[in-house]
Amino acid sequence: MLRAALALALTATLGSCARNAVLEVEITLPPQPAGEAQRYAVIQFATEPQEFEADWAGNGEFEGVALAEAPSRTRFSIVTETDTTVVLVKVLFCRNPTCDVLEDDPRLTPSAWYRLERSFYIGARTRWSPEITEVPAGPDTAAERVDKCAIEGCIRAGSADSNFCRLSGEHFCE
Repeated sequence: MLRAALALALTATLGSCARNAVLEVEITLPPQPAGEAQRYAVIQFATEPQEFEADWAGNGEFEGVALAEAPSRTRFSIVTETDTTVVLVKVLFCRNPTCDVLEDDPRLTPSAWYRLERSFYIGARTRWSPEITEVPAGPDTAAERVDKCAIEGCIRAGSADSNFCRLSGEHFCE
């Protein structure tokens, strides 16, 4: 079972980290587009076999974050008890913080989709930090596949561009 929780609320879970895997997600959001009505980044998480094209109503466990004048960051922690969980992430740029008004139809709302195929390792904490530089022009039509080597974990890295896999292709957490 996949649970999203605010990083501060995760403290109780960390004591049993040896049986869990934790993925820290820190998304850099774009600035509010000048001259447009206020937009909110509504972030939703799901797991396979959910499809991106489906309406994930009810999967957004957090109210949308208002876009600011400058780029901003929002953080989540995802905890699972299996390392084979495939995480799907939608970032919808809605007109309403709950993304539930008519003009926020998910088939028309600007969005970014991500598919994290291997981001969990039992007993380890990993991190994924995507940067969305501008509100997309329209809805996404193909999820960006995030390779396991782009998931930070089990080593200290000097930059976000680091590769987190050995030359053999194994992740440092494997």
